[in-house]
Formats: sequence, structure tokens, C-alpha cells
Amino acid sequence: MVISLLAIACKQTPNQLVLTGTGLTTTSDIYVFDIAENKPIDTIKVEGGNFTYTLDITGEPKILAITDKTSMMHYLIAEKGNLTLVGDTGIIKGSPLNDRLAELFESYKATGRETQDKIQAKVAAAEAAGRELTESEITELQILQKEESAKIVEIIKKYYEKDKGSILGVFELMLIQNDLPFDEFKSMHEQGGEAAKNFPPFVKMLETKANMDKTKVGAKFIDFEGVNPKNTAETIKLSDYAGKDKYVLLDFWASWCGPCRQAMPEIKALNDKYSSKGLEVIGVVVSDELENHLQSAAALNVTWTQIFDNKDALIALYGIEGIPTLILLDKDGTILVRTHDKQEIIEKVESLLGK
Repeated sequence: MVISLLAIACKQTPNQLVLTGTGLTTTSDIYVFDIAENKPIDTIKVEGGNFTYTLDITGEPKILAITDKTSMMHYLIAEKGNLTLVGDTGIIKGSPLNDRLAELFESYKATGRETQDKIQAKVAAAEAAGRELTESEITELQILQKEESAKIVEIIKKYYEKDKGSILGVFELMLIQNDLPFDEFKSMHEQGGEAAKNFPPFVKMLETKANMDKTKVGAKFIDFEGVNPKNTAETIKLSDYAGKDKYVLLDFWASWCGPCRQAMPEIKALNDKYSSKGLEVIGVVVSDELENHLQSAAALNVTWTQIFDNKDALIALYGIEGIPTLILLDKDGTILVRTHDKQEIIEKVESLLGK
């Protein structure tokens, strides 16, 4: 009977992750993000630089991040264990997967420290001599940083060889995905098994890459719709404008994007000068909050048509990897230019419609 009661008691005890943080300098709340779903799942209160966070573990391990949204960012794997984090720059340890992750972090941080020591020594020498770094010295430091990045990628790739097929492998591939040629990423992704195949950020990335190819220069526009931000009951389609015997300039932007805002005077100038000569300028608002957009549009004197992506789908549909992205459509809806460079668009419009 005693054995039976103990067995029942064990089954009723949930699997829990308990993370204890000490010595933090942040006075803000810490947010827990599910990386796969790209959304916050919890908030941690920090008191006197310390916190304790408990999470019930169900299903397969997940990649989480904890951050104060300013300077602190730590990754961990959600698995049962008593985990610890000491200080803002510490590493989370205390379970098999997280200890393996800590080993990886410590390995490539050592490489980073070696490079940073060299960089700091050169900067300190210049400061001691009372001078600015020369162009050749700046170039040398940039080369050091590139070499550091390349070394870190190689370290992570070695870990991936052992960890591929697991959630650790997924995380390692996530760390270096932007540093790899796309063909190499695809090859490593295919080696990652179901864990990598079903990881939502990778699914989205591959979809984005495929759609970028579908919307390259020479392709016909892909139709989409969004809402009118000034009247969200009204739906606007790209096909309301594209292929209607007018050039159409699509400006993918967001209120939080500094370069987007900086480009707005030139976009406005194009609209003011050429809207009566056969150019239709359309803002495509992505990854934004409606109220933030409306405030920014008013402050920037945006008067032309805006399509607000309230379903957050258009970035993937057009393979947008960064904003601002400017796409100029020919009168029949063929893509003439796809660029991040506003000057390229200005010169093309001027060549088509005159200065």
C-alpha cells in the first residue's frame, strides 16, 4: 500500500522548470518568450536583482528567451530542472540540455573575448596617443570582427553535428542561419530531421525565400489585400491599382523602422511630383500597430494610399527580409525594380516619367 501511494504521489507531481536568478541589475520586468511562436508567454517580477520563475513542462522541450527588452537576453531550453542564472551576463545552467547549451555559449564566448581583447588594446593605444583610429586600423578591426564571426560559426557547426535532430540542433542552426549561404542552410536544415522541419521560424524563412523568388524583377505582381488604416472596415486590394495602366510604387514600411521614416520625404516628393503623371504610390504597412501607424503617418504627412497588413502575412508573401523594401510595378503589373535603395527607385521613376 505504501509503495502504491508513493507511485500515485510521483505521478501527480508535475514536471517543472524552476529558474532562479540572482545579481541582476535590471529593475524592469523580465519577459519570457516562446521563440518558436515568437510571442511572450509570461512575465517575471524582479525584486532586488533576484527572481524565481516556475514553469510546468508539458510536451517536447521548447526554446525560450528571457529578456528585459533593453540589454538583457538569455536563451534556455524548457525542460525539467532547477536552473540558475547569476548576473546579467551569466549563462543558464542546471539541466542536461541547458548545460550543453551553456557549454556552447562558453565555448564561443571565449573566442569572442580573445578578439575583443585585441580590439580594445588597439583602441586603448590610439586613445593613449591622443588620436583617432586611422582608416587602416578601422579596417583591421573590421577584419578581426569578421574573423571572430567566422570562428563562432565554425564552433556552432561542430556542435550541430552532434545535436542535429534535437531541439538543441534547431537552436544552433537558428543562431547561424543568417551567416550561412542559403544552400548551406538548406542542407543543414534537411539534416535536422522533423525538429528542424517543423520549427515555425524555419518554415517561415523558407516560405519567405521561395516567395522572394516568385516576386523578383520580371515577375508579375501577386495580389493581396489589407485594410484601410483610416477605416478598418474597408478592404483594399493591390489589384485595385496594379495592372491598371499606371506605374505602382509599393513601399513596405512600419512606424518603428528608422530608415523607413528617413526615406519618407523622398517618397512624398515622388508622390507629389508624379501622381499626376502616371505614378501610384502605395504604402504597405507591415508588422505594426494601427495606432502607432496612424500617429506616424500624420507626423510624416503621409497622404497617399496605405494598405495595413492586419494579418501580418505580406512580409512572407513578398519574401520581404528587411524594410523599407521598395517595389516598382510596370503599367501591366510586372515588377521592374525591387530594392532597399530609395535612390534607385527615384532614378527609375525619373527615367520613366521624366525629371
